[in-house]
Amino acid sequence: MLIVFPLLAFYLFFRLFAKKGSERRVAFLTAAVLWGASLLAITELLSIPRWIYPIPLAAAWAAVCIAVFLYERVGLKNVAKAAAEPIPGPQAAPATRLEKSSKWLLAGVGVLVLGVGITAVAAPPATWDAMEYHLPRGTMWMSNHSVRFFPTPDYRQLVLSPWAEYAMMQTQELWGSDRLVNLVEFLSLLGCLLAASYIAKLLGAGPRGQVLAAVACAAIPQTLLEASGPMDTCVASFWVAATVAFLLLWNRKPSLFFAVCTGCAAGLAVATKGTAYVILPFLVLACWWMGSRETRIRFVKLALLFLVPIILLNLPQYARNYDFAHSITGVPTPDRFGMLEVRTEKVTIKRTAANVVRNISLHAGLVGHVNNRISAGFRWFIAKELGANPDDPKAVFDRNFEVNHYSLNEVTAGDPILLLVLLLVLGIVLCSWKRFSVHGLPWYGLALIFAFLLFSALLHWQRWGARFQLPLFIAAAPLIGAVLESWLNGKTAAWIAAFLILAALPDAVANRFRSLVPMRPLQSVYQARRVLYFAEEHMTLAPLYISLADAVNQTGCKNVAIDAYTPTAMRLIKNTPQSWYQYPLFALIHADGVHRTVWYTDVHNLSSKYVDANPHPAACAVVCLQCAAVPEKMQEYESAGGRATVIGSDVLFQFVPAELHAGSAPLPAR
Repeated sequence: MLIVFPLLAFYLFFRLFAKKGSERRVAFLTAAVLWGASLLAITELLSIPRWIYPIPLAAAWAAVCIAVFLYERVGLKNVAKAAAEPIPGPQAAPATRLEKSSKWLLAGVGVLVLGVGITAVAAPPATWDAMEYHLPRGTMWMSNHSVRFFPTPDYRQLVLSPWAEYAMMQTQELWGSDRLVNLVEFLSLLGCLLAASYIAKLLGAGPRGQVLAAVACAAIPQTLLEASGPMDTCVASFWVAATVAFLLLWNRKPSLFFAVCTGCAAGLAVATKGTAYVILPFLVLACWWMGSRETRIRFVKLALLFLVPIILLNLPQYARNYDFAHSITGVPTPDRFGMLEVRTEKVTIKRTAANVVRNISLHAGLVGHVNNRISAGFRWFIAKELGANPDDPKAVFDRNFEVNHYSLNEVTAGDPILLLVLLLVLGIVLCSWKRFSVHGLPWYGLALIFAFLLFSALLHWQRWGARFQLPLFIAAAPLIGAVLESWLNGKTAAWIAAFLILAALPDAVANRFRSLVPMRPLQSVYQARRVLYFAEEHMTLAPLYISLADAVNQTGCKNVAIDAYTPTAMRLIKNTPQSWYQYPLFALIHADGVHRTVWYTDVHNLSSKYVDANPHPAACAVVCLQCAAVPEKMQEYESAGGRATVIGSDVLFQFVPAELHAGSAPLPAR
């Protein structure tokens, strides 16, 4: 129950700002930013002495709780008072009661959120990416008791932005299992709803428009499908939305506090997902321009208060990345690790235009032969009208371009209905510039367009790229709410919103790989938890890994080395090997640094230089994945005294401590 300490810290942050009459959504956003910065600071600071354990984490959060409580009690309330002062401008109008239709729409949003929340708690993490690197990196941090870099066959476990994984790792440490890790994304969904509705208010929307913004945010298929799992896009989307909200608040009330909050929110967005570097610039520029001349000048003068938090929050990861790859972002790596090669090397107008079309196609998928015709149409347009290669390897990641089929899979699902609504709204705003310019909506719309263009220019198209656009859709939800309220009568807008909710209902309760609805071909949450770890396209691995985990557990060994064997050339290609799908094994053997410690051994890449920085006791077992058919591996471990147990394509080697050299793995972790 140590998880109560970070929850209490958030409540105290929230109360600090809500108690003085602050708009509750502002209090929530402020509490979230301060809490998020605290989580990052606690993780980084405890990593220095290698104190990533449950008790030190709980003690650190207890210290935060005490500090916030004392801050409130001793009367140092200037910051809270600044946040609580009325916001000048149109949005300061007295609150009015919600219309009956708006209440029904909020109830519909509640149904969607409830379905996602139940799924998040009921289902174990199972998303492919999370199994390969989001959660395994957390397991390694818990085993190393530090977030220092470590030897690994998969560089994504090192260089990618880590905040969401920090939150999931702390959840595991403080709860004692991964039962609640999906709630990191789910709670971010709730934050996105609140942020979207409040941004709509700052853009001039009334109560109805704010409700419509929340509906538009909740009805995004990607949001609902991903928010019940262990990914990081909803988290990044929330921090992007918080950045926009605080910058718009700055325009109404330019205080030092809101400048710092803006920088912290932007820093947390960057610390969560690298796509924030691409999505934030135009949104920040537009929100800054939407302010008065005086606020724009003052923001420039105080730019350090915006930039310094971004740098400070990301400085530890920047330093680690630079040490590893001589780049603060960690890419490109010196040996060109294939799964990280997603940036466009040479930006051209033709290549960008083709990627714009490809990225739009992510939301155009249907079923059967109709989808084949749609795919052929997009390919024809790119080739004939744009004169570009639809399968351009310098713009398309991993495979040939094709339009995804309609799917309830968070990896490939698109947002077709909301995209049509957004395109309509952008057309209305830009064609009625004068009508909407009083609140800056045209500039906001242009920011969304240019952010999408920059996204298409700088990043390769990927068939799973729709979810990378999620921050843009969530940032667009306030614009949709404000425009629909202004342009349509209440009844028409309510019917459109109701349709969006009904269309999104399958996404909330029938995720392809963790469905609350027990029907084929969906994987339902009513199966055994240990089996559901493999739900996303790896069910054939379940018997093998479960048997392997049982064999490890029966040994009683507390220190297990993992050899995720791949040929040397595997690091140069983009398809990941089966042996990198590791987290289910870690979960099944309870590898959390307390019950059992794990690490990678026999690593042959640039990360092998971190072997000495992560000392481990002698391993009493080595799990060699995909090694059964590799005689060299069998001989390597057997010659070191390992007793082999072959389980399918994997091998468990057991050692007795006397046969090992103290303080080292059975073989050097190269």
